[in-house]
Amino acid sequence: MALDEELSPSERKVARYLADHPNEIPSSTAADLGLRIGTSDATVVRTVKALGYSGLPELKRVLLKTMVDRRDPARMLAQSIDQLGTDATIADQVLLATGNLMQEARHLVDPDTWRTAVDLIDTAGEVLAYGIEEAGCVAEYFAIELRRCGVPARSLTQTGLSVTGGLLPLSSNDTALVIAPLRHFREIDVVIDHARAVGARVLFMSEALGTSVRDRVDVVLQTPQTNVGPASPVIIAMTLARALTLEIAARHPDRAVATEQLVNELRYKAVGTDLDVDPLPSLQTDAEPPEGAE
Repeated sequence: MALDEELSPSERKVARYLADHPNEIPSSTAADLGLRIGTSDATVVRTVKALGYSGLPELKRVLLKTMVDRRDPARMLAQSIDQLGTDATIADQVLLATGNLMQEARHLVDPDTWRTAVDLIDTAGEVLAYGIEEAGCVAEYFAIELRRCGVPARSLTQTGLSVTGGLLPLSSNDTALVIAPLRHFREIDVVIDHARAVGARVLFMSEALGTSVRDRVDVVLQTPQTNVGPASPVIIAMTLARALTLEIAARHPDRAVATEQLVNELRYKAVGTDLDVDPLPSLQTDAEPPEGAE
């Protein structure tokens, strides 16, 4: 990508849109993109060339290849390994890449969209968090954290026929959070369509699929493109899940604290002794010297 200072204000606007919505580009013309961005097709083409491409067709070919590669986990892993440098430890490279993603996420999360997402969770009778494989870990974590804030929540991570049983309790008072970073599995459509059929709200979190489902869900939380870098493709989703939980806890602090206290009480009753293997050290204090003593 060209540096910001090398682009005009209108070109920077186009460049940012292209970076944030890569999945729209292969199926769009320059005129389509210009209409969405609020500029001319000539500015779109000029920006694409300023970014180092011969034109929009070359950019489309590059993006399509990237999309194909990202559907092959083995190829993505091989590319990630190939791109590792030797000037820093792998841990440093992963941490740096993760930090960069966090900064991108701050740009992508629109405050109004975020408030609407929090409202969907806060007003739900029950929250259903759905995800597959790595995204399933985020769904399970989110459901656990919400329950510990006093919010009725459960996770669903099954695929195929097994997904149906988890959808049966969904009602019009509920909210479904669907976490789908990259790949559009059939089960994702089943969850969204059933939620809409029963009148439940749908919050969708993805880096690649937001455009394809935007007209079928209530809110899309866009996450940064992970490409083939060393950062985890679900690290931002996990972070946003934590942020959503803290938003709910901040809105209802008494309920959240009371629920956490109840969790601790039940844990002690279940275990029957201290939870930790190593007890906390006792505080040793020196005796106060008598007055006048040195």
